Amino acid sequence: MRAINSLLVFAIASLLLPSCGEKSEPNLTVKKKFIEGSNSYELLMFDTINKIDAGGLKQGKWIVRKLPGNIVLESGMYKDNQKQGCWVRHGLKGEFIDSIYYNNDVPSK
Repeated sequence: MRAINSLLVFAIASLLLPSCGEKSEPNLTVKKKFIEGSNSYELLMFDTINKIDAGGLKQGKWIVRKLPGNIVLESGMYKDNQKQGCWVRHGLKGEFIDSIYYNNDVPSK
């Protein structure tokens, strides 16, 4: 049962964060924001996003938005407060701009 749940979460996450070079739907709605002790995170569908761990470091999937309008400006992964892997950027109207790969917070080609 856990394996099925993990696959479901992975499938949904794959749809939400496109691979580099692909356009995505930038207007996603966060359902809830939680604070537990010194950790904070949000839930998007069934996926945890924008997590800050007990040490105050960003971890996992992040989606940066512009308010008002909740437009997604960029999305990608953090590990120990550093950008990792593919990050997708959008303009102020939600249009796809580009995607950039990061290794320990440094853009790479």
